[in-house]
Amino acid sequence: MHWLVGLYENGLNGILGDEMGLGKTVQSVALLAHLKEHNVAGPFMVVGPLSTLHNWKNEFTKWAPSMDAIIYHGPEKERAEMRGQFLRGKGDTDKKFPVLITSYEIVIRDAKHLKRCGWKFVIIDEGHRLKNMNCRLIKELKAICDVNPAQPCNRLLLTGTPLQNNLTELWSLLNFLLPSIFDDLESFQVRRDSRDSRDSRASRDNRASRDSRDSPPTHRTTQLTT
Repeated sequence: MHWLVGLYENGLNGILGDEMGLGKTVQSVALLAHLKEHNVAGPFMVVGPLSTLHNWKNEFTKWAPSMDAIIYHGPEKERAEMRGQFLRGKGDTDKKFPVLITSYEIVIRDAKHLKRCGWKFVIIDEGHRLKNMNCRLIKELKAICDVNPAQPCNRLLLTGTPLQNNLTELWSLLNFLLPSIFDDLESFQVRRDSRDSRDSRASRDNRASRDSRDSPPTHRTTQLTT
């Protein structure tokens, strides 16, 4: 929790990676509740698989009952009614703006509407879904989060899936989180390959040095036995 707050206070985004069942959802709810208590009104959005939406709603009800949270899903007509009620004309009512919980599919369908909200914080559950830098989901989320480059929204990825040793997939996640730093895949790959090469040479040198120290003094043994 302190780490998450530290990221926000330093204007950074991050990945909360841990095994399933160890509290990533609760920590995320606590973070948003902490921000609200410190007059960061939002708006906040949680994006995740459809199967997790009700669990997110239940966790807000249980751990942050003072925060309104709604599931933004359903038929187009129902979503339009919800947009009219919650997403328009925020003005002085920002403090009452509910946490919006929605799915990947709805983000893609309603991106043009969600872009208008000026999100303060977006949490993506099972964030490893963004490892494909060419998928439509990551493109729409970037557009939603980067509406105002001068005040980009904070982003947090949650994942319980280990990242594979794939530089392109790693860069895709980092580019979403910190686009001003990780803005070029090719230079990222060059830097990483250069570092790996240095590490490999250093490892070989260290191994050769240890082998040299551990090898027996064969020339002395030969002299003593002749």
